[in-house]
Amino acid sequence: MLGFLDSEAEVSSNDSDSHEPRAKKLKRSKKVKKSEKQRICDDDEEDDDIIFIPTPDKTPAAPARATESPAPASETPVPAAEAIVEPGAKSDSEESYISIIEEPEVQVFGFATNYSFEPEEDTAINMEYQNARKKLFPELGVTTVVGFLPAYDRIKVYRQRYQKAFRNFDKRIWEHYQNNSQNDQTFAWKMRARRMIHEIIQQSYPSSQLVVVGSTLNGCGSFNSDLDMCLCVQDVQGRYDGGRSAGIKVLSQVVRTFARARPPFMKDIELIRAKVPILKFYMNGPYEELEIDLNCNNIAGIYNTHLMHHYSRIDDRFGALCLLIKHWAINNDIQDAMTGTFNSYSLILMVLHFLQSACSPPVLPNLQDLFPEKFNGGSPLEELQLFEDLPSWPRNQVNEQSIGELLIGFFEYYSEFDFENIGISINRGDTFMRTDLPLQNERYKLYVEEPFDGLNTARCVTKDSNFSKILNAFARARNAYLDERVGPPSLEAVGI
Repeated sequence: MLGFLDSEAEVSSNDSDSHEPRAKKLKRSKKVKKSEKQRICDDDEEDDDIIFIPTPDKTPAAPARATESPAPASETPVPAAEAIVEPGAKSDSEESYISIIEEPEVQVFGFATNYSFEPEEDTAINMEYQNARKKLFPELGVTTVVGFLPAYDRIKVYRQRYQKAFRNFDKRIWEHYQNNSQNDQTFAWKMRARRMIHEIIQQSYPSSQLVVVGSTLNGCGSFNSDLDMCLCVQDVQGRYDGGRSAGIKVLSQVVRTFARARPPFMKDIELIRAKVPILKFYMNGPYEELEIDLNCNNIAGIYNTHLMHHYSRIDDRFGALCLLIKHWAINNDIQDAMTGTFNSYSLILMVLHFLQSACSPPVLPNLQDLFPEKFNGGSPLEELQLFEDLPSWPRNQVNEQSIGELLIGFFEYYSEFDFENIGISINRGDTFMRTDLPLQNERYKLYVEEPFDGLNTARCVTKDSNFSKILNAFARARNAYLDERVGPPSLEAVGI
């Protein structure tokens, strides 16, 4: 039995289907049809959408619409029971994510502007640091970009100049994390939607598994993250065929199954024939604000969800930074793969690379190097465990930088990163020269390597205009903290 399954028996009696998530998306970028997204990202793959609109049935009342923006860290106090999490500590809500185990039931626990920045020579880092890399911590499987480390001296000077304000800055980042991360109720609400969808699919594929992937489960998502799922269907040889034609065949049958069943919770379903075909579900209340995408046998998504979840368990600063960086990217109009900028997974990998290779000592190790037998992308799915205790690894030095120092360091690092010539690899815990890639990758403005299949997760960024928008966003964020003219640090300085 595959993991990521919910146990209805464990859902609190207070978590009725009328439960409403705390808010809508942090902020929605301009809407673009999925088919347009795939033409940007999938080499002009032709789309042929199948639309099913069932006859409306009596459904529960839709939840009231909530605010467009997340709970601001400065206005929403942290409840007494939810103390600010210190760097490296495990939060009390850690067990709100579901375990991958073999049993069939698993316990559910509880200003974007048109501003163009031209960096001044005296503020720019010497980007020869891309070649100044050393294995300072070989026992952790990472290579450190030592040429970047002097940047932290400037950050320390900034912190000393505004000591009290910086402490409040750190606090507000943790508050942002606690106010906007996924809670147990929202997780259970999503799992009920998963269960209802799977019950219909099982009419055609009784032995299938519907596995939750992505931000709902990887420890880096917000309370209003999409529900992404992978439908696992074995062929007659017992294999999971991840090919495009096989995926379209299975998903087309799922569309027909829903057309026959006409479930009252379903408003519409759309098959998008992209390179990785997906079904997009449009739900009736109380799930109408929940965006649901389903692929077939994209097994790499299961492995990377498993990997990211284990990284998020090592140090809470990873999840907190991911959540805030995604919020920043949305507000700066650079997290929208449909219009040719980042997807959220690329941003997560960029945060992870920064915490591995641009900090000394590293915040996170390279789990694929330390434990290849567990994170090689080849383990049987039924053996994946979310809450497995990993073997110990050398922790002779602990990174004690505050969350605020790391946030500013992140902006500094990527504001000067040589994206055109350097790629990012989580699997290697290092960067690499893009000249090592096949020539067809030259069309991509940056390269963020997927840890298992090695493909570019940022392949949607192909236009000069979008690349410039990304570079300007990083430059503005860096300048908001380290320009000599700026005052005390704040989240408002970067539009959060």
